[in-house]
Amino acid sequence: MSQFKFMPHGEFSVATEGRILVVRTVGPWNEELINLYSRTVAENVETLAGAPWALLGVISDEGLHTPDSFSATVETVRKHRTRGRIASAIILQHVSAREIVRSMFSRLYTEAGEPFAFFEEEQSACGWLSEKLTEAITQKKRESE
Repeated sequence: MSQFKFMPHGEFSVATEGRILVVRTVGPWNEELINLYSRTVAENVETLAGAPWALLGVISDEGLHTPDSFSATVETVRKHRTRGRIASAIILQHVSAREIVRSMFSRLYTEAGEPFAFFEEEQSACGWLSEKLTEAITQKKRESE
């Protein structure tokens, strides 16, 4: 018997580049995919935990969440913030209903308490994340002195 109520819908890949977790997704996603994503990302989060880290999300095709996957994603971001996640940069590629998707992700990250910004290309997104990481590392050093 399958461990899923439904088969996962959507695709993702996960990699780390320094202190940045790079997640590339092709949507739409359902709760089953978000749960699979959460378990896969957890391994990478464990290697990054203990010091500030950030997420670069590259979202392709359909970027809409089902209501249950939206809530699951908010909870995942909140959990990651307790493990050192400090910001997210989002790139929307070939996304239909771009402003709706942008609004949904804005609401998601706001609800999760995550600083975020949207970018058109990866170089700018990684530059912004590097600035945020430098600020967080500097702040952490000040707090420990």
